Amino acid sequence: MNKRMNNKQQTSFLDMQNMRNKRQEQDVSSALAGTVSKTKNAVLIAAIPVFLAFVSGCGGGGTALADSSASSNSSTNKDAESSDNHDSGASPFKIKEAKWDDEKSRLKVKGYGTKKLTVTIKNAASLLVLGQKRSEKSDWKFEFSNLDVVPCRVRAEQSNGSIAEKNVENAPDDCDNGQVDPPPPPPPIDPPPPPIDPPPPTSSNGAVRVLAANDLGMHCADKDFQVFSILPPFNVVHAQAVQKGTGASHPKILSNLTVDMNYRAASSPNDPAGANSINTTSQNANGVFKSNFWEHKPAGSNNTLAGLTYSLFYPAGVNFDPLQPDVGLPVPDVAALPQLIAEQQKMPGILNPYAANDPQPFLRFDQDVHFFGQIIANANWFAADGIPLAPVDDQGRSNPYPLMKVSATDRNTGQTLDSVDVVLPVASEADCQNCHADPDDQGNGAATTFASVNFDVVLAPNAPGPEKIGNAAKMNILRLHDAKHGADYTSSIDGSSTPCDSANNPADPDCLANQTPVQCSQCHYTPALDLAQVGPIDEPARGAKGRQQTRHVSMSRAMHANHARFKDPFGNPAFPSMPPPDDSRRIGGAPINAFERGILEQTCYQCHPGNKTQCLRGAMFSGGVVCQDCHGGLEQVGNDYSDTSPGSLAGVNKRIPWATEPKCQSCHTGDALNSNHPAGGIVSPDGIRLIQAYRKGDATAKPIVAPNSRFAENQSLYRLSGSDDGSGKGHNGVMCEGCHGSTHAIWPNANPLANDNVTARQVQGHTGAIVECDSCHAPGTLGNTLDGPHGMHPVGGTRFANGGHEKLAERNKNACRACHGSNGMGTVLSKVAADRSFTIEECENGTLCSGGKSKNVTINLQKGQQVSCVMCHENKL
Repeated sequence: MNKRMNNKQQTSFLDMQNMRNKRQEQDVSSALAGTVSKTKNAVLIAAIPVFLAFVSGCGGGGTALADSSASSNSSTNKDAESSDNHDSGASPFKIKEAKWDDEKSRLKVKGYGTKKLTVTIKNAASLLVLGQKRSEKSDWKFEFSNLDVVPCRVRAEQSNGSIAEKNVENAPDDCDNGQVDPPPPPPPIDPPPPPIDPPPPTSSNGAVRVLAANDLGMHCADKDFQVFSILPPFNVVHAQAVQKGTGASHPKILSNLTVDMNYRAASSPNDPAGANSINTTSQNANGVFKSNFWEHKPAGSNNTLAGLTYSLFYPAGVNFDPLQPDVGLPVPDVAALPQLIAEQQKMPGILNPYAANDPQPFLRFDQDVHFFGQIIANANWFAADGIPLAPVDDQGRSNPYPLMKVSATDRNTGQTLDSVDVVLPVASEADCQNCHADPDDQGNGAATTFASVNFDVVLAPNAPGPEKIGNAAKMNILRLHDAKHGADYTSSIDGSSTPCDSANNPADPDCLANQTPVQCSQCHYTPALDLAQVGPIDEPARGAKGRQQTRHVSMSRAMHANHARFKDPFGNPAFPSMPPPDDSRRIGGAPINAFERGILEQTCYQCHPGNKTQCLRGAMFSGGVVCQDCHGGLEQVGNDYSDTSPGSLAGVNKRIPWATEPKCQSCHTGDALNSNHPAGGIVSPDGIRLIQAYRKGDATAKPIVAPNSRFAENQSLYRLSGSDDGSGKGHNGVMCEGCHGSTHAIWPNANPLANDNVTARQVQGHTGAIVECDSCHAPGTLGNTLDGPHGMHPVGGTRFANGGHEKLAERNKNACRACHGSNGMGTVLSKVAADRSFTIEECENGTLCSGGKSKNVTINLQKGQQVSCVMCHENKL
């Protein structure tokens, strides 16, 4: 079948744009089982509206079948006439109609919401995704054919978090396979949900504080591993136990000689995914599908999909298959290499899934951290690497932000010293089906109908379940890869040619499509799966399944740089560029306006967890920063070491995925007194920070470095920083993420109910970075000092605020100006982190006291208020 759109067809494409509502289905019988074949003209005509949706937003998640199947002008106009007009802006999110047409075997779902957001339709019982698209207008509609299971009830989700459900009118008697009522969810599991207010100390004296954070802000994991996978279920959390300071001693970080650390599932009554959502296990039961990672293939064998897919990333002598359910992949201790000491983290419910919630130990304490040849000394954190968490809670609800309770216990007595709930983010939204699923499966046809080579397209009904559309897209990717690159395949053993001839022999064993399950980094190296931190390698001794990474570009380059070059039929980039943050289209309105969100949905959020999950969700996102402002566009991200040196990470002057990343100092170059802005930096309206991590016009998007900034990390990456290395940065060895939150999720999350905010609330009583000194210091023990993180002074009703700073300010006014401004009138660096009320002994001629000199004045400050000198006294700066 010819899936190529040649020049003549492109002309026809332009001539036929007005045929969106006039085309007819012209299917011909499939040449091969599991494929779809269409005549060239039928393919072109049927794909026009689909590709128009792609041009306007390849990543809208596909176009509705209402625009890609037989319809007439009259029916289309009727729908238009009956549609309410909701295009005036943000609208309530609602399903207007959900109706089954038995004669046409078609399900129609119509509704309205906020325009330019993505709408996802699911089976409300199974949460199986039926289709997804970005709606340019407030009104939207879907039509679905070829459904294996007709839902009794549908669920619509909008990318801003809105949800609606509706029963399907005229649903057949066998809807949901005759099971009208979904299986009851398992009962809630201990422990009880944590309160929103910070809990009381769990020990008698509250002498220990636990700080914990996920390392990346988002881990991705496939749910279905039958065809290929990008990443396994593998979450990471780091934790530190801080013995609180007293009047006689400073706080200190405790090691595994004193305390043990463990984790178990936790919940929040205000979880946006559903009250008390909890995730204790990754096993399937009670009608809940979480993953088939541990499924035996073939049934009854000792091989699991986990082992078949990921065993090749371990030395030949390491055999962990069959991998037991709820047990994660082995994680080698890189400090012990070449000796292999591997540990495997487990889920809390492993002993009795959906009932047990047993604390699981952190299996490693890292005094020093090894990161691809770099040694971070004195990290002193507990590490739980490889927790096999799935993005589905125990009631079957999607939840990419489940909570785990991290607790420190006395190693001798077993007494719990302190605990904190922390998000372990995980999403399966990193998929390819928007473009690689066929239009008949709600894809946009960009990589099927308009592929540059011929291949047989798989449709969802002929793909293995339960993730049928996703698996169809994955099978199409392998077939497309075989068709484009099969002639160049080589043996892992000796590099000899092993071409795949899928056109003449669909069962050719040298084709990737016949080697499932496939793991892409067998050929395309990624540091994310290089657990031994050895760099790209070849493994001829492993035979056909061995790695051959030195002959191929990296996974990042294969994905980012390759997709960056695609054009639509009109010559426009298929993945449009994000304008710089000072572009007029990005200024004004909400922190992330509709234009910016639209570009995100067409680019990064096509593949990364975005439209639904929105993995970039912290303070920077709330401040208007998007992915491209830190990392650059597809072309820049993909321009890595493997362009010139695919066999080695050493001695290259280009990006290394996961290692060459922007830092805090790339935007936080200085303070209010010395902004330290480099030439070409795009400055924030506050005049202090930059709002792009690289210089304007830099084609490589090389991150700016400002090592002298008070906000500079002391290590190569933010997530590795904070160790007590004597550099003067950091705060006595406390990891940066312990006080600020994870990468991509820097506190606070703008949603006050978000699970991300639970940690900070428990530690200090309010959201945002940990700024309350009493979190780790005994109240009243800190004097008039600027020795806090980044030169910070004690906050709140302290001796410092109560006149104690007077002499310090007189001796060094610039120390005050750094945050309060050169004129002492306040800046963004002097904002109040929470509502405060305290009494000072004296207030003289300040805006907070009524003229003259007043004694014992109560000071009330509101969150976000910029503190200035004139609040309490005359301006001496």
